[in-house]
Amino acid sequence: MLKLGVVSRNYPPAQGGMSRHAYGFVQEVAKRADVDLFVPPPRGQPHPRARVHETLSNNVSDNIDIVRTSDVDVWLGLSAIYAPLAHHTSTPFVLYFHGNDFLHPVIDPDRHLEARLSRVPGLWRFSKALTSPLIARIVKRRQAVINNALPAVQLIFFNSTYTRDIASQLYDFGRIPLEVLYPGCDQQFFQARTARDDGVLRILTVSSLASSARRKNIDHVLEALRLIKGERLLMYTVIGSGDDRDRLQRKVQVP
Repeated sequence: MLKLGVVSRNYPPAQGGMSRHAYGFVQEVAKRADVDLFVPPPRGQPHPRARVHETLSNNVSDNIDIVRTSDVDVWLGLSAIYAPLAHHTSTPFVLYFHGNDFLHPVIDPDRHLEARLSRVPGLWRFSKALTSPLIARIVKRRQAVINNALPAVQLIFFNSTYTRDIASQLYDFGRIPLEVLYPGCDQQFFQARTARDDGVLRILTVSSLASSARRKNIDHVLEALRLIKGERLLMYTVIGSGDDRDRLQRKVQVP
């Protein structure tokens, strides 16, 4: 059986979509492979189908020994930030690209400038303002670290065609095979929902409404609701702020 090593900074009991994705992904892959999952402490929620190792550092550069010494046949980094680790192993290395992990990568969070400033007593209140002029340059530098490591990667998964297309504008993938591997969805999201006593089915989205975050896909939700308009009473509430809010509001007002 294939021995798969998985590294993920996000994993239950930490909350969030990335943590749920990591858990579900390993749950399915471990049906067909022998999986060793490396996560940071104290996120080692037991997994029924994989061995969980609480030895992963939040700083990618501190995990070189893990990929050098672990006995696996293939490595899977569940984030683009793990690309640099591919340089330090002869074992095939696969990456899974998401959103902010390649747009605004944080490779060594305990060492970057804002983190260091925030540890100075009282300065944390101003650290973002102090570092904001440098953010664009820092992001470019981190993207360059990932880009330089890509030649050592054998395969890249993307969570959508949109992510693949945006990433292809920022990174040089050369001849690396690129595959879209859509995230799974828990069955509970497909359960029938009954309307309240007033007959209205209520839907809620909480999201950034920045134009840079259109991948959150509120546009397509609005289009889908327009297609079924008149079939049942619906109330769609969106909570968020950003420079794209006015555009979305105008879209709702179009008959």
